[in-house]
Amino acid sequence: KLLQTISKVQRKINSSLSIAGVAITLADMKTNLAKSTIETIRDSFGRNIRVFDTVIPVAT
Repeated sequence: KLLQTISKVQRKINSSLSIAGVAITLADMKTNLAKSTIETIRDSFGRNIRVFDTVIPVAT
């Protein structure tokens, strides 16, 4: 869905729009869900959009 939205904005509003990458935020690295979700994000977007290595954790 994100890639579709970016493509739509490029076509209709700003043809020179480019995405620097995806930043993962609010990650609770103590949970398997967060680890699994990050892996899925990297697998899904990694081929088309850069996924930054730095993960910003949730404040505890």
